[in-house]
Amino acid sequence: MARSAAYGLLAQAFRYPDPRHWAMFSDRGRWQTWPEILNRNCPEAGAALRRVRERLLSSDPSRSASIETAQADFARLFGHAVKGECPLYELEYGAGEIFQRVARLADLKGFYSAFGLELQDRLRERADHVSVELEFMSVMAAKEGYAEQQQEAEGLNTVRESAGRFLEAHLAGWLPSLARRVVEADPVGFYGRLGDFAAKFMHSECVRYDVSVGPELLELRSADEDDETVQTCAAEQPGVGCTNTP
Repeated sequence: MARSAAYGLLAQAFRYPDPRHWAMFSDRGRWQTWPEILNRNCPEAGAALRRVRERLLSSDPSRSASIETAQADFARLFGHAVKGECPLYELEYGAGEIFQRVARLADLKGFYSAFGLELQDRLRERADHVSVELEFMSVMAAKEGYAEQQQEAEGLNTVRESAGRFLEAHLAGWLPSLARRVVEADPVGFYGRLGDFAAKFMHSECVRYDVSVGPELLELRSADEDDETVQTCAAEQPGVGCTNTP
């Protein structure tokens, strides 16, 4: 469940920092217990998480991250379109023909659907947005924890196998590159610390599932005006993510 919370934090933090989400970060009650549990199992990720928490909860205004600064940094780093200095979309990383990119989007949607999740239409977001992929893994970790508590061996094996395949096919391949770009572009800011935590946590997850970690220096694909997978990012919408299918 601590892993689910870590994925959830990353999913929220890579969204546009509107007041509602920012208030969640500054709620000290949401930082109880799980960071210490994560630290016991993943010390490097735990140390990086403490640096994120310090940036959010510092009592010193000169050291804490304000929502105004975060909004400006978000616009600078990620932009208000698919392409930016640090793209938040999986399909922007690495080369590939359009039919391959369409197939990857279909594969993502297949994973979501298989576990009773669907994209919220009102958010107008693509399935390969990092927050959507991270939110999916947050759900998977929660399902894994529940199955373990209930001693449901078959369900536990299914969730673990599917989570490992999802990491291998998607997040593990490109998140390290996104994280590296964010750290280099914002070395002392909130997002730089977030990128460092994302990289270290993803490394620990890949070890857990015996999945190879992707390269930190993936090239971005070139612009293609005819690429139907390019669309405007809903960066200023209230959120990005999945919802349970009734």
